[in-house]
Amino acid sequence: MTDIEPGAVATELVQTIRHEGTRQAVTGEGSFYAPGAKILEDVDVANAILYAVTQPTYVNVSELLIGPTIQTF
Repeated sequence: MTDIEPGAVATELVQTIRHEGTRQAVTGEGSFYAPGAKILEDVDVANAILYAVTQPTYVNVSELLIGPTIQTF
């Protein structure tokens, strides 16, 4: 079993935040979702999954944490 833990990924999720304070906290200046910030794309997560599942049977990738370099937590 492999646990894939992606950090901030470019999805439509932030467009659905209805609470203004939360939306501003997530997308405002200094946020990793701010315009121009380079966060993970879906292909980055797909490549991590591909890596994990294509290892030889004697290799166990039990946990894979991937995140953009700008994300600090």
